[in-house]
Amino acid sequence: MEPTGTRNFRDEEDRERAVLFLDIKAQVEAGLSAKVRPLARVIGISPANLYSMIAAGKVRGTRVSERRIVVPAHEARRLLGIEEAEAA
Repeated sequence: MEPTGTRNFRDEEDRERAVLFLDIKAQVEAGLSAKVRPLARVIGISPANLYSMIAAGKVRGTRVSERRIVVPAHEARRLLGIEEAEAA
């Protein structure tokens, strides 16, 4: 039996990732770009890894300001495994 006051961090992390996935999915289905950090978290890689993939040209990213890069909706759908037909 678990001591009182402890949490199952794995279950909480999975729940948060699922909620974040639904938020990002709705965002990209609406044609909006995705921010790098939340997208990386949902697909299970580090933001640094996703930034590296963008820099290497493996993932398309768009710089929208000096400090912000976003992933276009069609590229985010590809990374999330969402088919174009589902998004339409």
